[in-house]
Amino acid sequence: MAEADGEPAGVGVIVKAGVVTAAAEPAGAAGDLQADAIKHNRTVTRYGDILRGKAMRQQVILIVCKAIVPIHVKLMRISAIQGNQIQSLAMKTQNHKTLQIIILVSLGVLLASCGQGGRSPDRVVESYLTALVAKDDVTAVNLSCVAWEANAEVEGAAFEGVEVTLDNLACSVEEQNGESATVACGGKIVFSYAGGENEVIDLGSRQYSVVLEGGDWRMCGYK
Repeated sequence: MAEADGEPAGVGVIVKAGVVTAAAEPAGAAGDLQADAIKHNRTVTRYGDILRGKAMRQQVILIVCKAIVPIHVKLMRISAIQGNQIQSLAMKTQNHKTLQIIILVSLGVLLASCGQGGRSPDRVVESYLTALVAKDDVTAVNLSCVAWEANAEVEGAAFEGVEVTLDNLACSVEEQNGESATVACGGKIVFSYAGGENEVIDLGSRQYSVVLEGGDWRMCGYK
């Protein structure tokens, strides 16, 4: 064995394959060197284990990441598909509500046209005279313009306690100009008081004034 620089003969350290071993030395000094070599071997072994542990952990993390990434991508795709489905459903629901509103509005317009607002001027006069004879003052007033409502009540009260009939009623529009119209009627009202003779009102003896008020044609007096 070669002598180490500055060391006495017989004192040295042999290094083989990263393992430090003490050379044959005298008792005492040889024991210290052997202890240092064992300690060094343990340190090298411990650091080797640590490095191998880190490498294994990094490998495990890499494997887990490789497994998680495709799952995350699939979840993102599923979420996007569900979002599109929800948006489509919301649009369909909104369209359905819009259609319902349109249908309801259309029905309202149709119902309004079927009511009093859909009556022509001549039909309004016929309904008004029919209500008087039937002693239906409420309907007669509802068929009158605001200016004629009080007169309608008076005419209706005139037939109270009287036997009255309406014969051969037929009305037609003679003239219509914007929101006013003139109606002529044929027929007669026959009435009598108790025990009295029949009296007749000739419906063709006068013309009926009709006006458009509040969107409806209404009876509004005589000409």
